[in-house]
Amino acid sequence: KNSNLLSYKMSSVLQTNHSSLEWTPEKGFNSPSREDGITYIDEMELRKKTCKMIMLACTNLNLSALPCETAHVYFNRFFSVQSFAKHDRHLMAMACVFLSSKVEENMKRADKIIQCFYSLWQNTAKSLDPKSISFKKLKEKLFICERVLIQTLGFNLNVDHIFVHLRSQMKVLCNPTDPLEIKNIDSWSDSMEREFVLTSESIVCDVLRTNICLRYVPSVISACCLFFAGIHLNLPGISMKSLGIETCQNAEKILEEIYEIYE
Repeated sequence: KNSNLLSYKMSSVLQTNHSSLEWTPEKGFNSPSREDGITYIDEMELRKKTCKMIMLACTNLNLSALPCETAHVYFNRFFSVQSFAKHDRHLMAMACVFLSSKVEENMKRADKIIQCFYSLWQNTAKSLDPKSISFKKLKEKLFICERVLIQTLGFNLNVDHIFVHLRSQMKVLCNPTDPLEIKNIDSWSDSMEREFVLTSESIVCDVLRTNICLRYVPSVISACCLFFAGIHLNLPGISMKSLGIETCQNAEKILEEIYEIYE
């Protein structure tokens, strides 16, 4: 039975055009999920809900920011070319976290990841008996979904991390060379700077629950998150120019979409 399931899943994956994993507007409105009767709004809601689960799982597993971001990107990439109607989003979320923990060298054992997701699915602190048939079946499904995920991604597991750009841009922003910018940054208190960092990181986490991470360059997304956080906190010295996105075509689009997240 498991062999047949794997064969079915793999056959659907092998029909995927792996050279077109990058998101386009056409994919957004004519995605595999759309072909199966799932509306664009419903698909975005499924992404949001499942990515929230991924975030909670990563927190409970003590995974750092990079594997957490990688799991989100894998999930969004997968469902840009596969349908929510044909693949269990909960199982795929678990597979994304499992794979990302290995890729980003923050490995978590399969048993621990299964127990973590089981508690989230059941909304309980109770664990699943590792010797039970249910646990063994869930473990088999995890390994099957991981293989389906890798195949769908075309074995391209590299991720250009928004968080990496965020940190490097934060350093540049907090160490300006322009006299006026130096004056503005020097006016920040330690608490203002801490709040700026936390708010920026929180915005990135919210962005990862959408398909923005598939559609724009990570370095521009991170700069927009910093800009949005700075404006929200009314910090002096924050501008599109200081963040290097003054002439970027997509910056305003990204900012509009970030604004929509909080509407």
